[in-house]
Amino acid sequence: MNQVARVIEDVLSSECAYVGQLPISANTKALTETIKHYSTKDKERSVYLFGGGKEENAVVHGVYVGTHLASKGVTAEAWASTVSEVVGGKSGGKEPTRQGQGTKPEATDDGVKAATKWLEEKLKL
Repeated sequence: MNQVARVIEDVLSSECAYVGQLPISANTKALTETIKHYSTKDKERSVYLFGGGKEENAVVHGVYVGTHLASKGVTAEAWASTVSEVVGGKSGGKEPTRQGQGTKPEATDDGVKAATKWLEEKLKL
């Protein structure tokens, strides 16, 4: 199974949220299209996705907060702000989505961990 298929399988098997790095370059268009898919086709599930990394010397990240987590007080702005502190740069957008371009691609793995930890703490998992 290729990497993209594995990521899609992971997202579909997640109950309410998926956080992970896509096997793509730091391509904002690919990230935008993926997030757009969830905001129109799977409004309940939330995704926080990363592209690029230290090998490319670039990192992009984006979040869509689905209705399930939004009802629990999760906001894209707060979630993305936490990640931007780790990967650098800033994020922008309107709820329930945010996207950012980091200035520290070497911190991509730490950004994924920070996004996961923030959600776990927010939901007290």
